[in-house]
Amino acid sequence: RYTARGVDRVLAMNSRAMDVLEAAGIRPPRLQRFDFGAELSFYDPKDQPTEFVLSVGVSERDHACLVEASRISGIPVVIVGKLPQELQAQLPPQVQVLSQGNYDLSFERLLDLYNRARVVVVSHFGTAHPIGLNAMVEAMAMAKPIVLTRGAGIDINPEAGGFGRLVPPRDSQALASAMTDMFHAPDASLRAWSTQARAAAMGTYNS
Repeated sequence: RYTARGVDRVLAMNSRAMDVLEAAGIRPPRLQRFDFGAELSFYDPKDQPTEFVLSVGVSERDHACLVEASRISGIPVVIVGKLPQELQAQLPPQVQVLSQGNYDLSFERLLDLYNRARVVVVSHFGTAHPIGLNAMVEAMAMAKPIVLTRGAGIDINPEAGGFGRLVPPRDSQALASAMTDMFHAPDASLRAWSTQARAAAMGTYNS
């Protein structure tokens, strides 16, 4: 409350933040909801063969859960992110780590990975912070189906939006099941999910 003194507008990126700020006495119209978005003109989805599940991001990602889900399902996974050394040393052969962070790859290379991905997974620890929001919005902009860990930090619901699945935190079996269902879904289902993802990006998450 002290920090917000003299500030005309306070922006919140999710409903959890809205609740916390309102409880602190900061209320609408001074408090406003802000939906984080992507500049869609930079994102160009292409119709091309898809090969793997993609995970992009570093902060508070549950890479161990994702790697175990790949081990259970046998589905190929490409990770753009930093893994703990002990996890990196025990990766199954179908898991490939291309980078130690989001910024080691060029934007063009990242877009190529999104285009070649069949599904995007955002696996985190169920935090109340908006961890993975940028990857979510990028995946939607690239018309990709999404599997997301349930948590209070991201209000986007891929199940309700018709373009993905929600899974519980730290549940590699549930993640493996969702990845399998979506990765092996018929192309018609993937096209429908892709259309809904891009439409959501255009309608709400377009900066």
